Amino acid sequence: MNKKLPIVDDHSINLNVLNNQLQHFGMIVLTAENQSQTLKILHEASETKTYFYLIILEFLMPEVNGAELGKIIINDPGIPLYPIVIYSSEGRKGDANFLMTPGFQVIL
Repeated sequence: MNKKLPIVDDHSINLNVLNNQLQHFGMIVLTAENQSQTLKILHEASETKTYFYLIILEFLMPEVNGAELGKIIINDPGIPLYPIVIYSSEGRKGDANFLMTPGFQVIL
C-alpha cells in the first residue's frame, strides 16, 4: 500500500525535487505552496476519510512559516493529528524550539 503525504514549500524547484524523490520511493504526494492550499488539501482529505502518513513542511516560508503552519494544523479540530516533519536549508539557534509542541516529530 502506497503511503500518502502532503509536502509544503513556497519554492517550486524544492517542491518538485522533494516530490520526485518521494514518488521514487513509492509515496503518493500532494503538493502545496502556502497555508491556504495546505489547509484545503487537509480538510478535503478529512472529509473523504483519506489519511496521510505524515506532513512535510518547509520552515522558511513567507507570511506563515512551517512552524506556524504546523501549529495551525495541530490546533484545527477538522484535521486529524499527523506526525509533522519540518525541513529547512537554513538553521538558526533556537529554530527547533517548536518541536516541544505535540505533533512535531523532527526538523531536518
